[in-house]
Amino acid sequence: MDNKEKIEWRKFYDIKDELFKLIFGNTETLEDSSSKFYRCLCFTQNEEILRKIKNLTKEMNKQYKIASKTKGDYRESPIVINDVENIIINSYDSYSSYKIEKGSVIAAIGSIQVSEVSILKNFWGKDYQKNLKKYNLIENENKNSIFIGCEDLLKLAKAKVIQRRNFTGLRYTLNIRKTGQTLSERYKYGIIILDKKPTINYANKEAKRKHSLSIVGERVEFPFPAILNCDLFIKEKE
Repeated sequence: MDNKEKIEWRKFYDIKDELFKLIFGNTETLEDSSSKFYRCLCFTQNEEILRKIKNLTKEMNKQYKIASKTKGDYRESPIVINDVENIIINSYDSYSSYKIEKGSVIAAIGSIQVSEVSILKNFWGKDYQKNLKKYNLIENENKNSIFIGCEDLLKLAKAKVIQRRNFTGLRYTLNIRKTGQTLSERYKYGIIILDKKPTINYANKEAKRKHSLSIVGERVEFPFPAILNCDLFIKEKE
């Protein structure tokens, strides 16, 4: 990044800081589900503050496009919505997923943590080293971790394809209905500024779909106590 690029990014962050201070210093927070990203409903009836928020948001997005050299707006751009009567907050479990397939690059070079050194030493006792070799497990004693190569995982599970799934957090959306409307519109839940205090409700969490992996999927089973940071499902057997 050269000096010119640094200057453009500095301009962007200066505008962003000014905008966020304006919002959080001059509005009432009605709901806050922020974690890694801002997710909050803010309220003010001050028309001058609302006007400044709109103008600074436009200025921030314009500068973001210059600095990032992209056409899209900044992902945490605030939105001002007028005359809202009802808001329903929806949340969903979100996952990332990929296949471990026999003969693939991932299978050849990848590995997955499957347990802990202390747990398997206690479980196997004097047979600990023998069983590490038996199941082709990889020991990292400094991190108290036991790994298995993806090819060896496929052999252990007697599978051609395994689906690895990681929980990545909650995904949020809003159903927003304005005064006089009968139908709501769906919005991404970010920084929302309102000029009226609406009724805010939380949707009941949706039941898992009948065909979801967590219900119908066959999980990989291990012949030892497994400690996993992901879900492993057999998609295709040998």
